Amino acid sequence: MKHISEQVAAGLPTVNPDQRGRHSNRPNRLTDEDIEFVKRHISSFPAEMSHYSRAKNSNQQYLSAMVSVQKMHDEYIVFCQAQKVKPVSMYSYQHIFTTRFNLGFGSPKSDTCSACDNLDSISTPAHKERANEAFERQKSDKKQSSDSQQIYITFDLQQTLPLPKLSTSKAFYLRQVWLYNVGVHLLFGKTNRAYFHIWAENEGGRGCSEVGSALLAFLDSSNCLNKSKHLVAWSDSCSGQNKNFVIVCLWQLLLLRGFEIIDHKFPEPGHTFLDLDRDFAHVEQNVRKHENKIT
Repeated sequence: MKHISEQVAAGLPTVNPDQRGRHSNRPNRLTDEDIEFVKRHISSFPAEMSHYSRAKNSNQQYLSAMVSVQKMHDEYIVFCQAQKVKPVSMYSYQHIFTTRFNLGFGSPKSDTCSACDNLDSISTPAHKERANEAFERQKSDKKQSSDSQQIYITFDLQQTLPLPKLSTSKAFYLRQVWLYNVGVHLLFGKTNRAYFHIWAENEGGRGCSEVGSALLAFLDSSNCLNKSKHLVAWSDSCSGQNKNFVIVCLWQLLLLRGFEIIDHKFPEPGHTFLDLDRDFAHVEQNVRKHENKIT
């Protein structure tokens, strides 16, 4: 209103547009060269795509959990000093980071179900009913395995881990080696044990062939073929690793080796939480306790 009243008091026939923020006397305004320099520095940090949340946001990438915007800006200042360039402020750096990039830190939280989060979906009640039914079947299979009627396993390729895990600034820009781990949790009678199959990316990928090899190694080390003729396996529906033709061929091979019945079951998509992660966390706690006793 003040702008309009000043224009009318000046006797102008029409009100001129407001020129606030459009003048050229802003000495601290970032130039295009400054913005491009910051973008190049942010792009120098290696990022990876999510394994589980890729379908929800295909453009989202994640930086190392050891990095933060503040640490990145600190390294940016050192980089500018080496290049003899005047650095931008932390506020400007963060603004470019949030507006020009689609980056996160650490691991994405993919525990929520998109179908359950969609309040307008008509099929949500049926979806939840199928999810509850799958969990009830899982509980039933675990109970039968405790009675030594069948072998119960859950398996999953867990999240990749960078090697080496360093917090030094030089490691932020380096291409790290990824460590893969296929975890298998076995329940049979009084046996309650987790098996880990670990390899680095220079030794193999993380596809169905590697998962099948890990399952074969697990069966050989656990001697499951001589314990029962019925195997029940639970996993998520990842088509590149667990739900594919290669794993089906693996089950056919195991039928020829001694199993009579093999049931491969999948929970409802979006509700693929298995007891595997909880059991592995319990094993890791026991390992830490053992290390503390040694030290």
